[in-house]
Amino acid sequence: MSDTKAGDKDPPDGGWGWFIVIATFITSALGTGSFYAFGVLYVAFLDAFGQSKAATSLVGTILAFGIVMMGSVGLALSRRFGHRTTVIAAGILTSTSLLVTSFMTSLYQVYFTYGLAGCGMGMAVVPCVEMIGVYFKRRLSLAIGLAMAGTGGGQCLLSIVTQLMVDTYGWRGTLTILSAMSANICVAGALLKPLNVGQSSATEYKVIPTSKDLSPEQQTNKHIDDKMDMSLDADAMDNCCDLWVTHPGTDREPERSEERRVGKECRSRWSPYH
Repeated sequence: MSDTKAGDKDPPDGGWGWFIVIATFITSALGTGSFYAFGVLYVAFLDAFGQSKAATSLVGTILAFGIVMMGSVGLALSRRFGHRTTVIAAGILTSTSLLVTSFMTSLYQVYFTYGLAGCGMGMAVVPCVEMIGVYFKRRLSLAIGLAMAGTGGGQCLLSIVTQLMVDTYGWRGTLTILSAMSANICVAGALLKPLNVGQSSATEYKVIPTSKDLSPEQQTNKHIDDKMDMSLDADAMDNCCDLWVTHPGTDREPERSEERRVGKECRSRWSPYH
């Protein structure tokens, strides 16, 4: 079930919503930033696998395809299982896929594992953005602008940081570090607190007894009431009615019940059952 319910509460336009903005900033920075950092890894993959430029660049194409196409899937999953659960699962998928990629020995294996990382990134970003709309109304434009600034920040910083890591640790070590960094998507997902959590409910619950909790006489009266409820005629008026009922669960013959009085204000008529 989704974490939020329409109409539960007016958007607070602040408060915990700013943590939602931070979570979206982190997710977009790590997601889109990792995509643009592929330009650095592209050169490392060329040297490591010895494939053509076209075949090697296909890794980035698959990554971009996963990011773009899985956004709608992430949105659907968030409405089914909740935004927090979906983003945390996407973070686990992204982090695990990058870590597994660091152990690959074939470019074709990288196609699959690196593509899964893109799927995780796409599933994480869109639910975070939707949560901003849950927490903000008047300041929605400001909140989305600040959150999506992570996209530009990730593009600028991760490209530089990735190049430094490749020069220092090699492409395998770099992917391991990127895997650890992507695990912070799970932290961002944990910040996606449902808006209606902690609200007191004004709903009052009434315990309705079952048939086994009633005495035979009460069961008979309940049976009468159930019969009358089924025969409500809103267009007629009457003061009283006679019912012929059979005792439920027995072989006794029908017997005449006590006449039921209905006030003059009654707006319905009970039709007899035989």
